Amino acid sequence: GLLPTTAAAVPATLHDSLVARLDRLPEAREVAQLAACLGREFDHRVLAAISPWSSRELERALDLLVGSGLLFRSGSGPTARYRFKHALVRDVAYATLLRRRRRELHGRIAAALATSFPELAVARPELLAEHSTQAGEFRAAIRHWRQAGLNAARRSAVRESMSLLRRGLALVPELPDTPERARLELELQVALGASLMAAQGEAAPEIGAAYRRARQLCRGLRDEAIEPAVLWGVWHNHMNRAELP
Repeated sequence: GLLPTTAAAVPATLHDSLVARLDRLPEAREVAQLAACLGREFDHRVLAAISPWSSRELERALDLLVGSGLLFRSGSGPTARYRFKHALVRDVAYATLLRRRRRELHGRIAAALATSFPELAVARPELLAEHSTQAGEFRAAIRHWRQAGLNAARRSAVRESMSLLRRGLALVPELPDTPERARLELELQVALGASLMAAQGEAAPEIGAAYRRARQLCRGLRDEAIEPAVLWGVWHNHMNRAELP
């Protein structure tokens, strides 16, 4: 996953040891923290796009982190790829960031991915979704989770699709109760119903629950365009459950 484990999961002595190693590299510590927001593995070009440092300063800091054994590097220059030596190294670097700073950095990463790496944003919307979620940008995050779920469904990864769509649904309560929120939830519920049907068979009760909720949202929005498809989902589930009345 994108997010590290909680700091509490890291044994105290190991945590203190890793923090001490980072503290011995003050000129590279902030680079390690920023890289930790990107994930266990990251590309040089993405890190450089969100970096506030000059290319020379960034290269020096990365060299120090590689030399100290905290990072592995493959390739060189702008095409280099990095990996934290151990997931716990990444977790500790991430945990040393204040929550407000984390949100700021995740927001910067989401913006950079959308503007500087549109091909990555299209191919892997779950990356934007995760960073937008951690930045507290919930509207954008929900849209990206939905797109990621649709992408997974298209390649027949229906269980992955369900998981991604549910990530989006979990964020819906974070938004004010407006027609926009209802619209976002409606789109997620319809997509989830289709993925559930593919994964669990046409009679699963969860399918009916998704489509019934979608029908409620249609009524509230007075959306007559999508309602026939939603009604079909409700009917199809009842039919396959032999609930004929």
